[in-house]
Amino acid sequence: MYLTMGHPSSGSEPDLSGNDQNGTYYPMGQEPETVALPNGDLAADFNAVLIPPSSQRRCLVRNRHGQLTVEAWVRPDTLQFPAEEGTGYVNFVGKSSYGAGNQEEYELRMYSQVNKEVPVRPNRVSAYAFNLSGGEGSGAYFQDLLP
Repeated sequence: MYLTMGHPSSGSEPDLSGNDQNGTYYPMGQEPETVALPNGDLAADFNAVLIPPSSQRRCLVRNRHGQLTVEAWVRPDTLQFPAEEGTGYVNFVGKSSYGAGNQEEYELRMYSQVNKEVPVRPNRVSAYAFNLSGGEGSGAYFQDLLP
């Protein structure tokens, strides 16, 4: 799947990979604004893009070597999320049904500035690749000091 996030006025994003996994901006009917990236390219300023499930669509899965590459440019408008999951984070990219066994694949998440982790993880951005058999797998993170 390859979504450029550069077509907000249409209300949807075409999948340029040719795999027909088009996305729809959410909430529907409220097209996001267009903003300029540092290099001058235009991008959407949005809350969510939904990729509806379909039996005809291929899922994003790890290749035969167990590898998956995901790239996301994220500009949070807040550092304390009003609607959080778990110990105080939001998932902003991923495919999972956490706890459902054999259905977790990957998640990218950001922790709120104040969260319930011990030790606390202020504004940590984490990436997780879950075990194919379910449960935790490998992960990585960065946690820059923010003003």
